[in-house]
Amino acid sequence: MHSDTRAWRGRFVHERESPVPLHAFPEYLTAMTPRIAWCLIFIGLCISVRAQFHRVAPPPTWVEMSDAQGLSVADTSCTSGGQEFLLLDRQIHLGKSEGFFRLMTRLTSPEGVQSGSQVTMNADPSYQKIIIHRIDVIRNGKVVHRLQPGDVKVLQQETDMATFMYDGSRTLVVDLKDVQVGDIIDQAYTTVGSNPVNEGRFNTVLPMGYGVSIAKSRLRLLVPSGRTIQHKAHGYDVDRVVTTHPVGSEWNWEQEQVPCTMAENGTPGWYQTYPEIEFTEWKDLEDLRRWALALYQVDDGPDAALAKAIDRLKRISDPVARIDSAIHLVQREVRYLGLEDGISAYKPHAPAQVYAQRFGDCKDRSLLLVTLLRQVGVDAWPALVSTTAGRALPERLPRPSLFDHCIVLLRNGSKEHWVDPTMTHSMGSLSERYAPDLENALVLDPERSGWTRMRIDRSGTAESVEHFILDSVGGGAILRVRTTYGSAQADRQRAYLAGSSMSSIGNSYLDYYQKLYGQAEALEPLKVKDDPLSNTITIDESYRLLRIWEGPDSNGIHQFTVSPEFLRSYIVTGGIRFRNSPLALGDKVRVVQRIKLKMPSDWPVDIPPRSFEGFGIRYTQVSSANADSILLEYTYSSDSTFLSAGDSPGFHDQQEHIIDDLGATFSQGANASEFKNRTHWAYAAVCLFVALAIFGAVRIHRFDPPARATAGFGPITPIGGWMILPLIGLVLAPFVQLAEILAPSTDFLMLPVNASYAEVSDPGLYQLYCYYAQAFAIGMLVFTVLTNVLFFKRRTSAPLMLVILYGATVFNLFFDLVVYVAFDMELLTNEAYGMKDIVRSTISACIWIPFFLFSKRVGTTFRKRLDGSIDGVGLSGLSEPVQQQGPSL
Repeated sequence: MHSDTRAWRGRFVHERESPVPLHAFPEYLTAMTPRIAWCLIFIGLCISVRAQFHRVAPPPTWVEMSDAQGLSVADTSCTSGGQEFLLLDRQIHLGKSEGFFRLMTRLTSPEGVQSGSQVTMNADPSYQKIIIHRIDVIRNGKVVHRLQPGDVKVLQQETDMATFMYDGSRTLVVDLKDVQVGDIIDQAYTTVGSNPVNEGRFNTVLPMGYGVSIAKSRLRLLVPSGRTIQHKAHGYDVDRVVTTHPVGSEWNWEQEQVPCTMAENGTPGWYQTYPEIEFTEWKDLEDLRRWALALYQVDDGPDAALAKAIDRLKRISDPVARIDSAIHLVQREVRYLGLEDGISAYKPHAPAQVYAQRFGDCKDRSLLLVTLLRQVGVDAWPALVSTTAGRALPERLPRPSLFDHCIVLLRNGSKEHWVDPTMTHSMGSLSERYAPDLENALVLDPERSGWTRMRIDRSGTAESVEHFILDSVGGGAILRVRTTYGSAQADRQRAYLAGSSMSSIGNSYLDYYQKLYGQAEALEPLKVKDDPLSNTITIDESYRLLRIWEGPDSNGIHQFTVSPEFLRSYIVTGGIRFRNSPLALGDKVRVVQRIKLKMPSDWPVDIPPRSFEGFGIRYTQVSSANADSILLEYTYSSDSTFLSAGDSPGFHDQQEHIIDDLGATFSQGANASEFKNRTHWAYAAVCLFVALAIFGAVRIHRFDPPARATAGFGPITPIGGWMILPLIGLVLAPFVQLAEILAPSTDFLMLPVNASYAEVSDPGLYQLYCYYAQAFAIGMLVFTVLTNVLFFKRRTSAPLMLVILYGATVFNLFFDLVVYVAFDMELLTNEAYGMKDIVRSTISACIWIPFFLFSKRVGTTFRKRLDGSIDGVGLSGLSEPVQQQGPSL
């Protein structure tokens, strides 16, 4: 038979262009019977698998159908997508490993019809099957059954294919016909089977609230006798109702008008936004560790290929180099590919298989690395982690579904190191190699207990130096940029560079600078230096900016602006000002950007330093200038990964202040000669103000009014009583005023000069105000000193001088407020006007002006005249010698 088959095969190969003769067909059919049989078997198997994966049948007898009559959503404010959710019914029979699901939705718009007319059901055919019970359309109270077995399509939609993850799940899709706005879609099905890796133990987490309101929600569990199920609610306060059932016990959670839960953008993955309930049959964390250890147990030793790789590692004499080589082998030579259907979702493949096929998922690569390290004498263990919920893991029930990633913990000497074998582009020696801090890990080491805190404190670093060499005013500039990335930032940049061509990256960099500074051209290709040992990457760029200046404007002024945009890209914005949930700040990072400017001529610059610190953020800005060279340096660092909701308003304001402070504008008028001229004018103005103040003080000192008429006769009253209080302020006032004038941050002398460059609507008018501020400050200093002199001499003019002093202070503060608002100075200073000074000075004026005008004690104290005489004192009442003027009466 076999020889005849071969003969016929050869014959028909040579005569394949001719049809089989009719008389030869029986012989041909006999020869082809084995092939036909195999084809029929294969087709039958395919049909069998399809039939086993899903079928149409009534609900299981243990299911209780909920009453869905008259359901409606009371709160429709959260309705989205054109669907109202009327009923969500979930029932689980733990003894049968069956889960019943029913959902009823009302379609309220064409968008709802578009999405709601397609019913989908998901399961993993390696251990599950789906029993479809109903797909009904209810229109005007009439139920129309739309479920036809031939309408069910089976799709294998790998949702994580882009990340090279294949879980083998299948999706059943039913596209409904003739669906209209107002229809109710009622679907129900049951999944049968559980993953064998769980060893028959139940664990899951079920959401109990969503981003939409639900008219009625029910969760029902049938728990067989003898099984111990732990459960824990998070953000859900509906009580469980427990009743007896033939299988054991029945648990019910039922709620009507389930409110919607709105999630905020930027919430950390560990924060529980939606209410949920956890279930598990694992007793504790150690029970879960024992279960996982069994999955990661390797019974077979290394094959020849893996043994050869181990021998190469053993020949490396330096222990650290040996470890680095093992990590490099797994990270760079074994690509990422996850085949995670069924038991493979939790159990890794054998290391020899992973090394031979040169691919594997996180579990496979971690176990391979652990095997390599142990074979060369290094203690190492797989560690199960969560890339999103690590902070909250100690608050969760022990269950396998807690984890979505696997990494490695190794010990070199007395120090432990964390390694992620899936980070293909991770570089650096063992001490410099970056791994993210996922906070808590379940290390598969039988000698350990509890959670292992990772405690990785290694920030990513990024430093950019931009060097501008400017042509003449109105021209272009040469820009040279050097950017250095370290640690996590180097790993990310290395991955970016590996995924794109240098040509496309260079074009994107050029486009970036053209958006900032206009037309430009690259002078050289990008130069990349990768230092794997220190885990740093340096990129050098060089451009010709054809025209960096803007203008001239109507006043003939050119200007250009530089801004630390590189640093800006790392700043986390708070989004909404008031939050109900924490805000994720991303990885810890330290960013420095230096902007160097070589100006066309000497270019004095005075930019006050700024700093903001709080909420885990620190920002500083300093500048310096030397002749024609200017340096602006900005630093931004974050040492926290999240922000609490209560800190959101303060954080929001801080970040806005930081963003407002970024950048500097340089105007054409700031050249050296003009600056010197304006400086000369500033000196001259200050000298003039000082001269006028002294001249005025002399004239005021000669002012010699008579004592108040109510002073009466008798001895002069000494200084005392309530006037001691204003005297203390009067004595301190000159020192305070002088300190403010001499403060470096004030730059009192250059106020009018700097005002001409201020970003206000009318710099000229603002400059005039600054001259006024100089004159007022100098005048008040001299006037306050003079008032002190008059006060202690108890001159008759002293009370009036004090009244003028209080009044002038209040007037100036209100005038200053008007100017602050008129010029919108808050945008320049990032600070609101301080109203405390106005309130304090106004209250003082209201108290002490009447006191010095009407107090009898004041009238009897300040009675001395310029010539030393005392008004209102007779010869018998002299308390001090006086000089007699004119004839006595």
